[in-house]
This record gives sequence, structure tokens and C-alpha cells, in this order.
Amino acid sequence: MTRTPSEHSILTVEDVTQDFYLLDCNAHVEQSAIYGEVTFSALGVASLGIVLTAQCDIEDAASTNYLLVARVVPMGMIFATWLERKGYSEGEMRGDVPIGPERAKCNSLFREFSETYLRNKALKYYLLPALDGKFATSVISFEITQCTQIQSIERLPKLCVLRSPFREAVPAHYSAYIGRVGTPRLSDDYLRAEFNSFCKMKDR
Repeated sequence: MTRTPSEHSILTVEDVTQDFYLLDCNAHVEQSAIYGEVTFSALGVASLGIVLTAQCDIEDAASTNYLLVARVVPMGMIFATWLERKGYSEGEMRGDVPIGPERAKCNSLFREFSETYLRNKALKYYLLPALDGKFATSVISFEITQCTQIQSIERLPKLCVLRSPFREAVPAHYSAYIGRVGTPRLSDDYLRAEFNSFCKMKDR
């Protein structure tokens, strides 16, 4: 019997494939299905892609000719770019050279990278755990989307489909990304002054 993890569940290494992906999927196009060899014309490259189009629209075959597809990017590429921005060497970005012997330093990097990319705090990305024989740990990049003819998707290899609740969480995450409203940032000086005032209140 397939169990559905709740929002409070913690998935272990053994749970991930079973609880995250549906492997025995049919050939029909559906929302949150991951396909191989999707050509993203703006980049001129083929990579994995995930269908974001709502299931009700897909099933309305008379009016749906195109699907909204987001690119799936290997996490290694994201990590290398992140390290480059932080000033690490090319060897460290490739993984040829250890980042550093200090455990505290590695733990600090893990916490920073994890909060931004591994726990879906950054709205433009959504983590996809590795799937043996299919793809390495990756992220859905909502920055890179395109409309693709449904007939073109039907000809591509369908690798898997996300299980519930991830199946529903991905479109919701995308909606939050495109629906966000940009606002001016408060200055560091202002935030520091506010933080200091909280500290003083705590000391009283």
C-alpha cells in the first residue's frame, strides 16, 4: 500500500524514491510529470523538463495545444555557480579540490546552501531528489519555462511523475514565484538598529 507523507513527515534516504516519485506511470501527459530531452529553445539545449500546466487544462484536449514546461537543472550546476559567487576556485567548484578541512566551515556552508536551495526557501527553485538511473539531485528552475506543443512532449521519454503532496506543491510554488510583488528593501542600518532595540528590551 502506498502511503502519502504528511507535511510533518521527514523523508529518509530509503523513503525518497518511494514517497517522491511514481515510476510505474502511463504514457499520458500529466501535470508534474518529468520528461527527458526537452529542448529549451531560448538556451539551445536539451534537458529534463517538468509539466506545470494544470491537469484540467491538459484533459481539455480541444483547447490545449501547448504545455507550460519548466527546466530541471542538476543541483551540481547550481552549487558550482553558488561557490563561484562566493569566490571559490574552479577546482573547488568542480569538486576536484576539497572546499576546506575545517568542519565548522563546511557546516556553515551546508547551513547557508541548505536554507536557500535544499529546503525550497528560494521561490525560483524546487528541489528534486536523485532518482536512480534517471537523474541526479536537481532543482526545478522556474526562471526557465517555455510553452511546448503537447505532441512534442508526447514523443519524449516520460521518466516519472511526482506523488502527492509534491505533485500539488510544485505548481503552488511556481504560482508563489510568479505572483510575488517586489518591494524596496529596508537598509541594513535600520534593521541593525531595530535588532539592537530588541536586544536592549530583552536585557530589561
